Amino acid sequence: MIQHYLLRASIFAYFLISCSFLFGQEDSTQPKELNISYGEFIQKLSKQNLGYAAEMYNLSIADAEIEASKIFPDPELSFTAYDNQERRMKMGYGFEVELEWDLEMGGKRKARRNLALAERELTQLELIEYFQDLRNHSTVVFLEAIRNKLHYELERHSYERMLDLAKKDSLAFAEGKIKRSRANQIRLEAIAKYNHLQDVADDWKTSLLDIKALISQQRHDTVFVPTGNLENFDRVFNLEELIEAAKENRNDMIMARHQMKISDDKISLEKAERIMDLGLSIGVENNSFAKNIIGPTPGHTAVFAGVSVPLKFSNNRDAGLKVAMYEKEKAALLYQQMILEIEKEITEAYNEYITRQEQVLAMKTNIDQAESIFREELQSYLEDQTSLLEVLNAERTFSRIQNQYLHTLLNHATALVELETLAGIWDIDF
Repeated sequence: MIQHYLLRASIFAYFLISCSFLFGQEDSTQPKELNISYGEFIQKLSKQNLGYAAEMYNLSIADAEIEASKIFPDPELSFTAYDNQERRMKMGYGFEVELEWDLEMGGKRKARRNLALAERELTQLELIEYFQDLRNHSTVVFLEAIRNKLHYELERHSYERMLDLAKKDSLAFAEGKIKRSRANQIRLEAIAKYNHLQDVADDWKTSLLDIKALISQQRHDTVFVPTGNLENFDRVFNLEELIEAAKENRNDMIMARHQMKISDDKISLEKAERIMDLGLSIGVENNSFAKNIIGPTPGHTAVFAGVSVPLKFSNNRDAGLKVAMYEKEKAALLYQQMILEIEKEITEAYNEYITRQEQVLAMKTNIDQAESIFREELQSYLEDQTSLLEVLNAERTFSRIQNQYLHTLLNHATALVELETLAGIWDIDF
């Protein structure tokens, strides 16, 4: 009799633990939970992700580079004072003021400005590329969080089924209808389910931390709980249209085309740099009255202007121009290589997506069959028409297929994200 009470007490204790674990208790120390949809998540990502916010400073830097490219060469003002041995020879004093300025020829300023503008556009494209990569990664994190949430709920229901069955067998054992070994077996199965449920809950909590890290700028006590349906990822695509769309719309393709334009601007700048500049100068020279007894000289002021022309011996070495031309040829080859790789990448992603789509359809039927088998075995067990082992096997199969279905749904959604990323399109919303 004492063993009967101990067994029932242990089952009741596990039931209380599970209730507190599964449904939680109100506690002022618990973080605040806030449901967040995918659209809200992406909006917060664009405004609150610290990495993206840091990358946006590159635009400000590029704007500053444009302003710097507009600057004319600064003039140079020089002042010279001299003593013509006034103390010994009475030749007086003098001073000279000169203003010098380099006049750039060949459109150097315009070439610098065009290059700075082109590099600013490239910076804008790189920022878009950064956000797209961030969005793709964050979308997968969001999808995994939903999967982990559904997995937790699935394992919770599985545990609750075992717990309910353990309670029934405990009562049956107390009434002498079944053996103690049978009651203990189902109790141990419930304990194992509970331990597994704790591991799944840890994965779910980790997913929440991952989401919080993506859209939080500072530490706070709010936990963002993702909402959405993993079954809304069916699309109909035409492979050839995807390939053509990728050639036109993919950001890396646009960047490659723009890189060739930058190469042209660099060549133009190198050619402009080879043209000689003119140095302009204007100045005033003043000498005071010379009282030298041999050759007294009246004070006088001289005004002069001049032009200086540099001797561009460095033009015999056109290394800078060659580098710019080689960079253009390299950019053109890389662009051609990207075009050739697009078909392979998108075809592989398309086949992957179709395969995952077919797997989802197949798994739906398997779930219905597994649930039906489990219900039949459970009913037979309660009527003492089958063994506990048959019930446990049916329940494990049912749980395993449900987990596989969730994993297949995640793979299907991830395949769609990958395919649309490679094709340069985006209509993900769930």
